[in-house]
Amino acid sequence: MLRKGGRIVYSTCTFNPIEDEAVVAAAVARHIKQVKILDVSKEVSPHLKYRPGLTSWKVFHRGKGKKGGPEYYKNFDEVDDWRKKIVKETMFTSTYTDFNNDGRSKDLHDDPLGLKNCMRFYP
Repeated sequence: MLRKGGRIVYSTCTFNPIEDEAVVAAAVARHIKQVKILDVSKEVSPHLKYRPGLTSWKVFHRGKGKKGGPEYYKNFDEVDDWRKKIVKETMFTSTYTDFNNDGRSKDLHDDPLGLKNCMRFYP
């Protein structure tokens, strides 16, 4: 519904990358030929404190009773099958950055989607 050349702003009130950069990454990856993340840092007031978007993060699952305790995961392949009901592949940065089939590096700090252009504003 956005016309060509238009802008979409996605804003949350959390610093959780699963609700921030992971959502942006999923949307951009789905429409990679039509959408890109712009660097608008020069359009922001110099009085606002912010940091660039994250390009890698871990996903936490608190565990469940005797099945397993709390666990942090770097990529979806590490997630136990029983936890995959809650922990989804789209929560991980590696879902969008692991392009080793075409010769790209699997470095978690690669940023093919431009997630560094996201902005994390601080109070």
